[in-house]
Amino acid sequence: MHEGIGRIRDTTFGEVMHSVNDPAEEARSLYVEQSRLIERLHEADPAPLVLWDVGLGAAANAMAAIHAVEAGGGDLNLRKLILVSFENDLDSLRLALRHTKWFLHLRHAAPGELLANGRWSSGKNAIEWLLLGGDFRSRKHDAAPPDLIYFDPFSYKADSELWSLQSFRELHALCSGKPAELFTYTYSTRVRAAMLAAGFYVAKGRATGPKAETTIGLSARAAATAHHRELLGEEWLGKWRRSDAQAPLGSLANDESWREAVTGHPQFRR
Repeated sequence: MHEGIGRIRDTTFGEVMHSVNDPAEEARSLYVEQSRLIERLHEADPAPLVLWDVGLGAAANAMAAIHAVEAGGGDLNLRKLILVSFENDLDSLRLALRHTKWFLHLRHAAPGELLANGRWSSGKNAIEWLLLGGDFRSRKHDAAPPDLIYFDPFSYKADSELWSLQSFRELHALCSGKPAELFTYTYSTRVRAAMLAAGFYVAKGRATGPKAETTIGLSARAAATAHHRELLGEEWLGKWRRSDAQAPLGSLANDESWREAVTGHPQFRR
């Protein structure tokens, strides 16, 4: 606990979830506000908005989305929100639910019901929350393609596969049919290179805590809209060329096709 806010440490890798920032505040600012969730829910579209919450953890991001929708007081004009949380280890959520005096965002019926039944539906708002446990690499194929992705697993040291070039290629393929956006807390050169090589357009995200920037990924359809994101440009490409961390995680030593995919990306030809 720090300043009355609960913190959870991974005993295997020693990492602390949200070691500096208030997790509820970061979830609201970095994910809910930046993704324009409520604005997207007001779109005149009969289809539900599908939000993927990758790395449920103690449910800070998922609950921030639910609280934001509920703050509207049951607005009947909103599209239905289908919130899909992916997590391979539910111990963090179970632990946090036993200490809600330190994890205030969990003072709600939804997280307990999600753990018990694998789903929760709102009685007042058009929200359906689903839990897909297990390996994200396979479980993501069991969900409807996303409109928004809150990509918040542990760092590459603990979840290296999720940050790999192949992982982002699969993600890009799954959301390429929609104007989809991905939001994540990192601004790692390797991660950004992986996203670009996978086909995402990559933009600067807002600052959080000690990080001067975070990262936004856009599908080609999202990049073709008036998205108002600040795409990485020639300045970033120059820094990447001079970097010792050019290669995306998981890239093969005998295959440098990713290099041409980054340098030839359409966002750098604008």
